[in-house]
This record gives sequence, structure tokens and C-alpha cells, in this order.
Amino acid sequence: MSELIKEFDGQTLEEWIEWYNERQPNAVEAATEKIYDQFVKQKEAMMLIDKDLIREWVKDLVYTKTFCGMKVQQAIISFIAGKLEKSWKLANKEEEAKGIDGYIGNTPVQIKSPLTKWRTI
Repeated sequence: MSELIKEFDGQTLEEWIEWYNERQPNAVEAATEKIYDQFVKQKEAMMLIDKDLIREWVKDLVYTKTFCGMKVQQAIISFIAGKLEKSWKLANKEEEAKGIDGYIGNTPVQIKSPLTKWRTI
């Protein structure tokens, strides 16, 4: 859409609607159908969610993802700090709220999994 609007040289919303519909006569209806189909699929999927499924998801998040994620962060930060011959520490909850996972020396870092990219903030 951002490319298409660049071609439009009109001034009003009404002109835009007319111009767009001339070039894309079925676009709104096609998009409506596509979005509605996805909505129906999402609605059907929601009906499959029950308390047991939510419990399993929460357990996976709290136990597996939290434990593994934190251990991976710690391993990456300590490894890089060792290569740079610097001290390191994991972030506290206030720092985590700012997107900081830890520090290498005095530099805040953020670890991205599963790609395990790191950058300074």
C-alpha cells in the first residue's frame, strides 16, 4: 500500500477511494474474505483450548523456557566476557524490564534466542 499511495496524486479521501477501486476493484472484498477465513480458523482453534492445555503451556513457560533461557543467557554472557577478559553479571529485574539481560564489564547486553545474537544497548 505504501508504494501504491505514492502513485496517487489526488487530494481527498474520496479521490483516493475512487482511484484505488479503479486499480484494485476486488481488493477490499478479497482482503475481507481472507481475513474472515483466518478469523474463523482462530475462533475454531480457541474452542480447542481448555484449562489442561493452558496448564501445560504455563508449566512449559515457567519450568522449561525460563530455566533453559536463563541458563543459555548466563552461558553466552560468561563466555563472551571470558573471551574479552572482562567481568560479567546477569541483570536484575529492573534492568530486565529495560531489555537488558546482563553486563559484560559495564556494558549492558541483550541476548536473543534462538539466534543467540547479542548487542550492546
